[in-house]
Amino acid sequence: RGGGGGFGQRGGSADKARQALQASSRGGGPNSSAPGGQRPGERQQLLELVQLLKQRAMLPVAVFCFSKKRCDGAAEGLGALDLTTSSEKSTIHVFLEQCLSRLRPEDRELPQISWLRGLASRGLAVHHAGLLPIMKECVEMMFCQGYIKVLFCTETFAMGVNAPTRTVVFHSLRKHDGKSFRWLLPGEYTQMAGRAGRRGLDAVGHVLVAAWEDIPGETELRTMLTGRGVSLESAFRLTYSMILNLLRVEDLRVEDMMKRSFAEWRAQRSAPRDAQALAAVDAELSRLAARPWPGCYAGCTREEVAAYHELTTQIGALDGQVAEAVMGGKGAAAALVPGRLVLWSNPVNGLTELAAVLALDYAPAPAAGGAGGGGGMVRIGGVMVPAGGGPAPASSGSGADRRVALLVAHRPGSVDERHARHAAAAASGQASAGGSGTASRTTSTTLTPATSSRQMEDEFAGMVMVGGKKGG
Repeated sequence: RGGGGGFGQRGGSADKARQALQASSRGGGPNSSAPGGQRPGERQQLLELVQLLKQRAMLPVAVFCFSKKRCDGAAEGLGALDLTTSSEKSTIHVFLEQCLSRLRPEDRELPQISWLRGLASRGLAVHHAGLLPIMKECVEMMFCQGYIKVLFCTETFAMGVNAPTRTVVFHSLRKHDGKSFRWLLPGEYTQMAGRAGRRGLDAVGHVLVAAWEDIPGETELRTMLTGRGVSLESAFRLTYSMILNLLRVEDLRVEDMMKRSFAEWRAQRSAPRDAQALAAVDAELSRLAARPWPGCYAGCTREEVAAYHELTTQIGALDGQVAEAVMGGKGAAAALVPGRLVLWSNPVNGLTELAAVLALDYAPAPAAGGAGGGGGMVRIGGVMVPAGGGPAPASSGSGADRRVALLVAHRPGSVDERHARHAAAAASGQASAGGSGTASRTTSTTLTPATSSRQMEDEFAGMVMVGGKKGG
């Protein structure tokens, strides 16, 4: 790290240097009226960049521009550049004549075709959705054969075309996603940068970020380069109509169709790893079952403890059904009002504690299959029910969950400290807020009739923990 006000100094000096570079890149120059959406001075910068890549033997290059207009303008700005030999010019001319021979004579003289032929003869080309399909195919074939030295393309070139190159240049790291301008996502950057390096031809692929206009900050650049890409999820769903249609085809069964889906491929790929994990768990269970039963002051056997656990599980399931039925009535919903004293069933230690209702509101219900936050029980009319889940008012719409803010009078104990240690170990790597360590805390949680105490443990531990890393 350098000293003074240079780039080595972190903090505000780096931001000032970046802003100074941005201001200088926007300054006027000999090309102040550059066409095609180009910045002033951009034509000269592109020309110098291509000449530098040629001197260092880093051609061919794919320059990703996130605008069709900018692709055309950048290619037009290199009109004085010629990167092909006489032999390559002859080959390109013969190839284009053969490809365009299928068109009518008047179609071969279209402005776009004439313009692209002139660019291709000099080793330049563009590739975006605005080109004619036959010209896009010609450009792709010439680029793969190495006759196109500099290709200005959009993001679609990296998605559906297997055309690696020696060097990839990003004209900018910001793109418009249909709503606003944003930085490239890690997956988008990886997809385009992965084109650099041809198998069997290049030992190293080069990726250059020519961010003349928008110089990224350290945080954005680190997120884009080292972030995790978006994983692909299969959208294949087997429907009744699909099954009926498959029954009409004798050569294809439903099982065969399912095996060809992307979801089944991922499942088969992860099957060996899942089998190893299952075998490890089974071995651990066998080892624990083979251990001698520890002594108990009540003289309980292993079978008695297992039967007790089964009974408590059944009781919990029945309590959930009763709670759902009770909270479906208007009386239970009317009982939960601000100022009402209730009994809170602590999901951490199982004790019943005194609490006061502070506030109520309604929030959208979580999606099916998602984890609905909440937990704990409230005693209303002699029945222990989850704190919430009553019918929503008409203005809140269907599918609303009740959110209840409770002030719980809790006396911390050893159970809380032990549970807090387990919760902190399970939530390692996640950001957490500091707690004040008072005996009376306030918490606001989404509560639904179908919630379980397990879903509430980590969140409630932050409320009952004294002097820890989490806080209510």
